[in-house]
Formats: sequence, structure tokens, C-alpha cells
Amino acid sequence: MDEEEKEEFKEEAKLMEKTKSSTNQHIVKYFDLFMITEVNSPSRGNLYIAMDYCPLGDLSKKIKANVESGKEFNSEIIYDYIYQIADGINELHKNKIVHRDLKPANILIAWENDKEVLKISDFGLAKIIDSLNKSQSHSRECGTPLYMAPEQYFTKYQSPVDIWAIGVIFYELCIAPKKLVNEMKDLRKKVDNGQRVYLPSRYSEAVNYSSFKQKSLSLHLSCII
Repeated sequence: MDEEEKEEFKEEAKLMEKTKSSTNQHIVKYFDLFMITEVNSPSRGNLYIAMDYCPLGDLSKKIKANVESGKEFNSEIIYDYIYQIADGINELHKNKIVHRDLKPANILIAWENDKEVLKISDFGLAKIIDSLNKSQSHSRECGTPLYMAPEQYFTKYQSPVDIWAIGVIFYELCIAPKKLVNEMKDLRKKVDNGQRVYLPSRYSEAVNYSSFKQKSLSLHLSCII
């Protein structure tokens, strides 16, 4: 680990420490930052972050398993997952932290009180901002393209980029076992053109929710054009 990587690691740990006092269970808990040095070179080594143990892996692995097995997600599970993710993001935003790289691979899964508990992790691209409602300039494009809000391809945006990512994750869970990568281009085009985004027929009881989601994404997009 070179000096630049160490500094980036320290910045991530410093940001995570801001949520250490939070009682919200949907943000991975930070405990400590420590270094393990090389035996023959005490000045060299790797930094590590001690945090919550999440034995069930991450959400991307669950999605991949369903894609490979051709299995759908139960609607109740989807709504529970999305609620937990949104609750964690809400807590970050209260602390004026924008995650900027929310995706299934960065959502760890723990087992607490006999149920799955999702925890937002990986704050390497997260940033503290002055105001949640004011667009701010950022030094670089960052995020994972599949989950990035349109404005993240530019350098000025605000906290709703995390809300966009939640919407994409919701859609990804609903269309499984289809792959998001095969659907995203069409989804973005529909949102851009103000067209309604339909969920698979098995979620017919959630049509109104789907319509609300589409309107929210369209409004989000219209605010940045």
C-alpha cells in the first residue's frame, strides 16, 4: 500500500467515524483504523478498517444467485430491502454525507435478531457537503456507471444522486432474474422521454408504486437538465 492509498484510506476512516455515534443499524459500524506492518520493514504495511461483521456477504451476491438460478425476489423482501437502504441513506444525509457510489456490492448483509439487516458500506467515494439542497462542484466524475445518476457524469450535483441509485437497485431487484445491465439503456431512455416504467406482471399489485417511482425519477432528471 503506497502513501497515496494510505491517505485515501485514512480519509475514508475519518468520514466513517462521523457516523460512529449513530444508532442507525443500516450503516456499517466503524470501530477502528489500524496498520499491520511488514516484519522486516516496520515503516511499511497495510491499513485496515475494523467494522461490523456481516457474514451473509453483500446484496450483489444475492442478486447474482437469483439471476443464475432463474429465481425471482419476493415483493415483501424487496420492499424490506429498499426500506433499509433508504433508512441508511437518510441517516447519512442527516450527517451531510453523500455516498456517491451506492450499489448492491456496497450493501453488506448481517444477521441480527433473526433477520437480515442491510448495512451501507464502502465510503471511499463518499463526501461531506455543505448543504443537501444546493448543487456543489466536485473535482472528478465518480461512481459506478450502472448506478450513477445522469448528473454524476458532470462535476456539479447534490444529494439526490443517492436517491437515483436506490431507484435503480429497486428496479434491479424487481426484474431479477433478468440482468440490469441488459435493461439499463432502455430504462434510462424511458425516463429521459417521460415514459412510464413498468415492472414485471408479477408485481401488478405494486403498479401504483411503480408509477410513483417513475415520476420521482423523471422529476429528478428534469431538475438537472
